[in-house]
Amino acid sequence: MSNATCIGIDVGGTFTDAVLSDQRGLWRAKVPTTVPDVGAGVLDACEAVARRAGRALDAILASTDRFGLGTTVVTNLIATRSGRRVGLLTTRGFEA
Repeated sequence: MSNATCIGIDVGGTFTDAVLSDQRGLWRAKVPTTVPDVGAGVLDACEAVARRAGRALDAILASTDRFGLGTTVVTNLIATRSGRRVGLLTTRGFEA
């Protein structure tokens, strides 16, 4: 097993799932998704998986080598044509 500490978060429509992997083991947690404050749900999931591992979240985050976040928030906004109006700025050569 790798010595790297990795956290993965998947924000779904109903639940936010977290996975923590390090040299000590693998832990999973699931919390309700918090709409519209997705960030709060991500933190809730991180805290839940830290509790499962029996460790303090700040200690885990301090030693985290990789943090992955997956979400369908933008896809859902595009599909429903909701959310705020936004623009996209690009550098020369990358414009649409």
